[in-house]
Amino acid sequence: MNYSKIINKNTAWSSAAFLATVAMFAGFIVSATNRNYDVNTNMTEPVQKIYLEPAGYAFVIWLFIYVGFVLYGVYQLVATLRGSKAYIKAAPFIILNSFSNIGWFYAVRIDSYLLQIFFIVGMLVTLVAINKYLDLVTLKGRSAANKAIAVFPISIYLGWIAAATPINITFWLARDYGLTSFFLGPVVWSILLVAVSTLLFGFLYFKSLINYYTLGAGIWALVAIGIANLRVALPIGVAAFAGVVMLIALLVLQKFRTLKAVG
Repeated sequence: MNYSKIINKNTAWSSAAFLATVAMFAGFIVSATNRNYDVNTNMTEPVQKIYLEPAGYAFVIWLFIYVGFVLYGVYQLVATLRGSKAYIKAAPFIILNSFSNIGWFYAVRIDSYLLQIFFIVGMLVTLVAINKYLDLVTLKGRSAANKAIAVFPISIYLGWIAAATPINITFWLARDYGLTSFFLGPVVWSILLVAVSTLLFGFLYFKSLINYYTLGAGIWALVAIGIANLRVALPIGVAAFAGVVMLIALLVLQKFRTLKAVG
């Protein structure tokens, strides 16, 4: 047996996992220290007329994401040292996701919506890849610790980013291309983006790329948008709650799918 190859391979695995852990902690520090930065400071009037900002309480989800990512960083490092190939495959995407997260805050600081789109799409794509390589859709046979540390934070992070991506795209189109000056107006555009966000969750669901934690995060985001707009722009609030109903329907279908798999 060639022990040198095994040692070198294990070293490469642990190095990738270590870099992923460092990147996650770096992303956590940048996110935590910039979380109070007012992203609306530099918004021009057309952007402010997009009524998709969720109610403030919704952002508490970041607490669970941050704490979960810290725990996940340690968990995946240990799992990698024990020879888990799934976490090795996911490590490069964890690194890219962390740098995308850092890049997004940099883009906010320099007031570049185009860069914000680039980085948030990067976060979305890498989270889908992580979800796929770790097979987070399959919950059967996982320990409670694995669900709490590996599945839950990644899943709700994916759900939040999936909901936020269309909103970021709208802000960019509104400010740089005068989206709200087109024929439909800001309210209708906002309703369309709620629909796009809902359809994105539907697409991910039917491609078997998300679990009910991710759907739950999407419901959380849409409820917050609905509550924020019921008194400001009622049609948008109604559209958001219609999206909630659709995601709840997917949640029920996901539950039946899980029960069928177990049976």
